[in-house]
Amino acid sequence: MTSPSWLSRAAGVGLCSVSIGFVVLFVFVLETGGDLTLITRPLPMQIALALPPVIAILAAVTAGGAILAWWHSYWSLRIRLHQTVLAVLGVGFSWQLATLGFLPV
Repeated sequence: MTSPSWLSRAAGVGLCSVSIGFVVLFVFVLETGGDLTLITRPLPMQIALALPPVIAILAAVTAGGAILAWWHSYWSLRIRLHQTVLAVLGVGFSWQLATLGFLPV
């Protein structure tokens, strides 16, 4: 459970889960609370706004794991490609979150 290949896949799963959770929670809070939720910041909004740094960390770990997977040939070609796509999407999503002001740069 502490091997780099296992940690890389776990980071990829965590990245997907936390990213989807952020989007769903953020949209849900905005739909139920209206535009003032960005100013008043109720507890669900505070939770949603705490997730982007976690997403950035998981994206970095997933990208590092994808590099290690290619370097050491951890898995089959198909799985390495899948991990690379997850890493690229995670880094792209983190960049978008930083551009929108959710991540301090």
